[in-house]
Amino acid sequence: MGVGAGGGHEREDLLERRDHVSKRCHHICATHADSPSAPARASGLLHAGPFGLTLCVMSKTRTEVLEESRRKGVLAGGAAAVTVVLGATVGLPVAVVAAVPSAWLGYRWWKHRAQNGIKF
Repeated sequence: MGVGAGGGHEREDLLERRDHVSKRCHHICATHADSPSAPARASGLLHAGPFGLTLCVMSKTRTEVLEESRRKGVLAGGAAAVTVVLGATVGLPVAVVAAVPSAWLGYRWWKHRAQNGIKF
């Protein structure tokens, strides 16, 4: 579609609509700045795009991700310790069975750290 017959007006309308949406986005973000989820909104809850508003929300803050990683690590470490204690006291067959959930929890913790860019 060229700038010829009416093409320029469509572009102007689109730009005007985008500016309106952008102003509306800033108003919504400013209105909810004092809410409990303000850190997520501070990074931009709504973004104005060529097709209207786009919802962009961080699901968790960095602190929440680190706390979840710590919790998963403690759980995986506790499961590994229980596996070792069972192997030393009860016997090897019981330790082998207990090692399966322990390995699964360790894998989940490791994967969580890798997906969220947490270094060791």
